[in-house]
Amino acid sequence: MKPERVAKLEAAGARLMPTDPVPLHVWLFEWHPSMERVSGQNYQDYETRLAEQRSGAVKATFEQKGWGGIEELVAAATNPYTVGSAIATIEGRGHRACGARVGVGGGIFTPRSGAGLLLRP
Repeated sequence: MKPERVAKLEAAGARLMPTDPVPLHVWLFEWHPSMERVSGQNYQDYETRLAEQRSGAVKATFEQKGWGGIEELVAAATNPYTVGSAIATIEGRGHRACGARVGVGGGIFTPRSGAGLLLRP
């Protein structure tokens, strides 16, 4: 396919992508996200790339929508515990970078309305 045609198709596809980070990233929190979408043909880097992309998705969701967005992501995810795992691996202060703390059994409590939200592992 000609590069001009590819560029037009990519531009059209970009206009159809959701701007809300939850529907944009929720596929990363399925049972087995597509290896092709995560790491292309490189199956050896799949787990590393998936962890990086999940952390990036959590960061982007938190930056755009705060804890409400994280709650939406947890509710929409096939595997909600993977959202909590991604929060725990955020570089810097880990889950504390988003203001969360680890509870008994590895659950992550978020500071929402003083009561907290538990993201179970």
